Amino acid sequence: MGQNKDSTRRGNTEAGRKIPPLLMILVILVMGGMIYGISFLAKRGEEETIRNVVLALSFGILLDYLIADANYAGDFSYNNEKHLWRFVLVFFFCLLVACLLPRLTFLAWPYVVIYVLLTLFSNHEIGFYAATVLLLFSVLLEKNPQPTEFFLYVSIGLVAVSLFRHLDEELRVAFPIAITLSLQMVFLCAYQFLFIHSGLHLSLFVIPLVNLLISLLLLLLISQSFAISVIRGETDRYMDINDPEFALLVAIRSKSKEEYFRAIHTAYLSERMAQELHLRGKPMKSLAYYHRIWILNHHRQDWDEIQPYFVEFDFPREALDLLHEYLTGGENAPVSKEATVVMFCDLLVSSLMQAFAQDRERQVEMDSFIEDLVNEKLYHGALNQSELSMRELNEMKKLFKREKLYYDFLR
Repeated sequence: MGQNKDSTRRGNTEAGRKIPPLLMILVILVMGGMIYGISFLAKRGEEETIRNVVLALSFGILLDYLIADANYAGDFSYNNEKHLWRFVLVFFFCLLVACLLPRLTFLAWPYVVIYVLLTLFSNHEIGFYAATVLLLFSVLLEKNPQPTEFFLYVSIGLVAVSLFRHLDEELRVAFPIAITLSLQMVFLCAYQFLFIHSGLHLSLFVIPLVNLLISLLLLLLISQSFAISVIRGETDRYMDINDPEFALLVAIRSKSKEEYFRAIHTAYLSERMAQELHLRGKPMKSLAYYHRIWILNHHRQDWDEIQPYFVEFDFPREALDLLHEYLTGGENAPVSKEATVVMFCDLLVSSLMQAFAQDRERQVEMDSFIEDLVNEKLYHGALNQSELSMRELNEMKKLFKREKLYYDFLR
């Protein structure tokens, strides 16, 4: 089965929110103003001050571009596209810290925390770029800038961004923290041994160890706070919208009880498939519940007219992405694994409901019925663009066949 990553890009769900012009201007002005102030107070020469300010203004413009591009494409992590001011304020705080860090030995710089913090509140590209810019200024503002220091922390930051880019409500941060801080400890000690000390001394480990402990405490605090305020908040939202008595589902039930029960049964099967196939269960269940919401829109499948339902009830972005893919790409052309599985769950439920509506006592040989449904989709090329593998497809069929007792509820 083919893969089409571009078609799953999130560009048309939460994308396109208008960025306040004041935010864009402040990023540039605050960067330039703060770097000028620190350079002036540090009594840097005129040429060095001008260089620093020009760099700050240039980097501010580039950061604005990255923010605008991510906003247009819907590429922010978590719900950060709704809280751009939050990222900007965090960035300003980190900028202030970056300007003060040159007063300390570079071995004590907790830059791994800055990389993780900026990444969590934007996305991994913006977070990595913004933190690297701040690191550059920390190095430039030292009395004797050393490029080795810059590349050392960039390497550690890259690892940190890669490992922390996806947190969930389980808050599995032990592995990312352990790997990142172990790497930092090794790099800092190796730098001292190779470039500062001529031999191996106990003092070699003191400052890196203090840095490690401070970074560890800050990372635990940040990840815990972020999970509670952002990640678990989104999880709570899923609990609301995936409740069979949620207002939007009640509206579907008022419009058509048949469609409501079709959605309920599809959601049940989808949740079971998600657990067994290790897919994104919560957004996938939302897709199963609302993939036919167009019945509330006089059966017109126009995304611009359907999207307000989801915006009004504050659907999480992952759910919006799947709904947008399914409702605009057509139910016969899914790309993501989740949309593909929901398509088959809905097909199986609707086919059985139709069969039982014609003859309530009809006995269906489920194994062959399921095989025929799947093979028909394969024959018509409905899975040509799907990311679902043949192994996962076969596993899905086995799971469908194991649910035979459940299908009696469809009579």
